[in-house]
Amino acid sequence: MSEQLSDGSSSMLGGLPLLFAIVILACFLLAIIPSKIAKRKGYSDVGFYFFGLAAFVPAIIVASCLRNRNVVQQSASPAKKETTDVASELERYADLLSRGVITQDEFDELKRKFIEKQ
Repeated sequence: MSEQLSDGSSSMLGGLPLLFAIVILACFLLAIIPSKIAKRKGYSDVGFYFFGLAAFVPAIIVASCLRNRNVVQQSASPAKKETTDVASELERYADLLSRGVITQDEFDELKRKFIEKQ
């Protein structure tokens, strides 16, 4: 692999292409890291792969600082569920009242406590 010089020492030129190939392979593999971070947060993994390939350190910083799109989408859902829970809970109290399980005073007290809790 390495070339022998006239004085008997070996040249490092033979190992240079191998070293270059290892560095290039490492760059392609390291570019996966910002890609995976961005994908987990709901962004384009392909775009961040190429960004990481071109500039690894800035890509890691940008991908780490991005807001999580998945959390923003999920946080809008509980408000609708909470409104449904209030209505269903009051319907349940009204059903108990109509079946005679609780009195009007108990219904009013449960309703007042539940609304105060919200």
